[in-house]
Amino acid sequence: VISPQRSVLTAEGRPVPVEVVESYHEFDALALFLLLTFGAGVLTAAVLWAVRRRRGPVLLVGAVLGSLVAAWLAMRMGATFAGQLYPMPTAPAAGDELAVAPEVRPGWAVLVQPLGVALVYGLAASWNGFDDLGRRP
Repeated sequence: VISPQRSVLTAEGRPVPVEVVESYHEFDALALFLLLTFGAGVLTAAVLWAVRRRRGPVLLVGAVLGSLVAAWLAMRMGATFAGQLYPMPTAPAAGDELAVAPEVRPGWAVLVQPLGVALVYGLAASWNGFDDLGRRP
């Protein structure tokens, strides 16, 4: 279960965390997102390396680009799903306490899954001693 961030609505209409500890939820969201997407990238590379007939740089580039799109979609969909768990009130006033869903803010976080794919696939290719990357059955 995603725990919300308790925030107070300012006069400008921006939610501000009630306590300093509440802002730790942003770090938690980022850390979980990075761990999950890196794990997905490692798993993707391992599965793609098992496809013996298609090994090579074209598969690597396709996997990295696909992982980049998948991580971006995961970030967008995660924020949408978490936002639905804690909807904003219809007419909030300044000073009202809100439950705000944590979200992954830095845009560079989408690069972790493609990095995991490239790292594991590259390590597998470098440990392979065959010129054709072992494509022969």
